[in-house]
Amino acid sequence: MIDTAVYPTLCPALASGEWAEVQCAILQDSPPEALADWLTQQEIGALAYMRLKEANLAVPLQTALAPVYWQSAAATAVKLELLARLQTAFAAVGVETVLLKGIAFCLTLYPDPAVRPMNDLDLWLQPADLPAAWRMMAGQGFHDKGLWPDVTAIPEHITQLDFYPGDLKTSPLSVELHWDLSQREGVRGRLPLARWWAEAVCIPWRGQLLRVLSPGAALVHTAVHQFLEHRAEIRWRWLLDIDQLVRGRPAYHLSPVDWQQVAADADAAGVLPAVQAALRLVARELATPLPEPALTLLAQESDPAQCQLARYIANPHRSTAGKVLLNAQNTPGWRQKTAVILPTFFPHPTYMMQRYHIRHKALLPIYYLARLLKGAVTALKPVIRKS
Repeated sequence: MIDTAVYPTLCPALASGEWAEVQCAILQDSPPEALADWLTQQEIGALAYMRLKEANLAVPLQTALAPVYWQSAAATAVKLELLARLQTAFAAVGVETVLLKGIAFCLTLYPDPAVRPMNDLDLWLQPADLPAAWRMMAGQGFHDKGLWPDVTAIPEHITQLDFYPGDLKTSPLSVELHWDLSQREGVRGRLPLARWWAEAVCIPWRGQLLRVLSPGAALVHTAVHQFLEHRAEIRWRWLLDIDQLVRGRPAYHLSPVDWQQVAADADAAGVLPAVQAALRLVARELATPLPEPALTLLAQESDPAQCQLARYIANPHRSTAGKVLLNAQNTPGWRQKTAVILPTFFPHPTYMMQRYHIRHKALLPIYYLARLLKGAVTALKPVIRKS
């Protein structure tokens, strides 16, 4: 029986690049194929390969991870080529974007973009530019999910639109256009989007100037994404992003995190518990050295109601349907609540036919009923489990 429980002990070395004796022992004693499989499943196999090469640790694991690294390098190269083409197309229609999450971090936090895999290209734009961006994406051959016929039909609580090059179930990637940086159910206040947009950092890349969030904004946004939008599931790839932001490496070292501004922004938006949870977790799991201002932020008292909401949102058993019901709960007025719930349980027929591969429209009522029943069951599971 292979003891995979010791494998996370390697993660602090992946963050710092410094290997302790106990971590080197794990590298030597663990079956390289099993350890490589675990690192690959955690989406940090390519990073482990790079760290082993940097430290000149010629262990069997490095050989086992070489194919993982090169596969990641090939996939990243395709996504970066797509980014270059999209940036040119957006500029042609006068749309500015700011890179978010994986695509931003692979170009700023890591010396080799291949070690930070990503599933999507996340781009932030201004709401007024969404119609032009939608037309441009369609002109490039991308398809949206078909949930809404046009921009005016998108409900207020929706904050992003996904595009796929082909069928959404078999597509290898998606391009996500965001016009807000938080989902409504998790943020009682508002993130300072106007200031974050104005303070975005420009980085030169392939003869273009790309824009990414400032380090402090990226830290708050990543914490919200990790703890409020993905229910606090431990994803080592994201924790390593937070660690690298705190350490300020490598490209962000010219602009250190403004911890006072981070605390003020998080408190005003009601997401301070999420930021505090992120810092505690990376300090515990990755031995991230927190600077004194970060420790001051951890000692700051959070609003009890927001702490309770954050704990509920971060429940790993909460389903997507439960998330929608929470969204409705925080939406005033029954008409607005209905507008939040209905698109989830009864989406546009085009989406239903793509999502479930329905060949005849006459079968739609059956699939709508099945979707409603499944959503109701998954939404009630946490309640039943609690009782």
